[in-house]
Amino acid sequence: MRVTKVATTVAVGSLLLVGAGCTSADSSAPVSSATAATAADQAAHCPPGSTPDTPGPPHQARPTGDLFELTAAMDPQSQRMVVWDPVSQTTWTFDVCTNTWQPMHPTREPGLASSPSFRNRLVYDARTHQTLALSLTRTGGLDVWAYSVQANRWTPLSSTSFPYEVVFHLESSNPVVDPVTGRVIVLLHGASNTTLWAYDPASGTVTLQAGAPVLASGCLAGYCPPLPSLLSYDPIADRAVLTLLGAPGATWTYDLRTGIWAQKHAAPPPLTGAYFESGGEATFDTDVRRTLIYVKGVMGTYDTATDRWTVIAPSPGSGWSTQATPAKQTSPQMGPLGRQSETLVYDPINQRILMLGGYVLTAKGWQSLDDVWAYNPASNTWTQLVAPKHPFTEQ
Repeated sequence: MRVTKVATTVAVGSLLLVGAGCTSADSSAPVSSATAATAADQAAHCPPGSTPDTPGPPHQARPTGDLFELTAAMDPQSQRMVVWDPVSQTTWTFDVCTNTWQPMHPTREPGLASSPSFRNRLVYDARTHQTLALSLTRTGGLDVWAYSVQANRWTPLSSTSFPYEVVFHLESSNPVVDPVTGRVIVLLHGASNTTLWAYDPASGTVTLQAGAPVLASGCLAGYCPPLPSLLSYDPIADRAVLTLLGAPGATWTYDLRTGIWAQKHAAPPPLTGAYFESGGEATFDTDVRRTLIYVKGVMGTYDTATDRWTVIAPSPGSGWSTQATPAKQTSPQMGPLGRQSETLVYDPINQRILMLGGYVLTAKGWQSLDDVWAYNPASNTWTQLVAPKHPFTEQ
């Protein structure tokens, strides 16, 4: 097992670097159940009489997304998934008890990035019961906003700066929240390196945590793009789990308490051509206690305790496609298309995985998907919660 640790603090504004490095063995001891508790543990229930597995209205209004990947976070207190649409620059919520979309129309929308190279990310902060939006700007800044579903209000928190050399584009995984410190952990890819940062909502500062063990997929004109990386947080092991896709794929864990990276023996499922993921294709399922990824129709779960990946095969007759191209899969009764750049969100209210958006390559070019699916790990089945506005065809 290979471990590394690099910790460097950046004073925002002066960008003063103070470095320290060491190596150590990985510690797998989880934190106490009290400190590892997340909002999912305290999640509310759907009102009596709710039918969360019944599809919502098929022609309801919804965020567009287009080829700009939608970003989402689950707010268990409100029983809604919060989504910000970068195309229309609007805030939406998805009620997981009724499977309905609602445009929120807050008084002020946040000024978030809307370019494929400068994506915004959403993450839920259980301490404040707010959704945090992080947006990396073209000038190397990080803008952070907080959204309250109950108040229907966005509040700007801070605007900080990164050293330009680490800010090439936000082609990274979704951020994760450290439940112990409340910091937001962000993985950033630079022109030749990948670094891990922590944003502190209380102080509005960012701190460089460590050089992340992300492998380059090849270099062109001095730019070495990293392999697609999916970051999630395992509250049982109290570790961030980093899944590298492509060949060679690898699994790493990051100890948020000690700042130590540890390479695991288990490799993620082989995913041919997995080079266009947006970072939202991974989440943690607190019901089955596994990290779950869904990439181009290939699903796998990772158990941090046993260091084991398991490929989830489609249920017989489900029509679940394992290809990025749609083939003949056009029936809404069939499983979800093997899309890419979708977003996965764990729904603790109904103990299921929600899949939102993404797109597929058809004979007519790239086509966006505006449907919503739910995956039930207990039965290994998919349920379409919202059908696409326009039936999918390859013609």
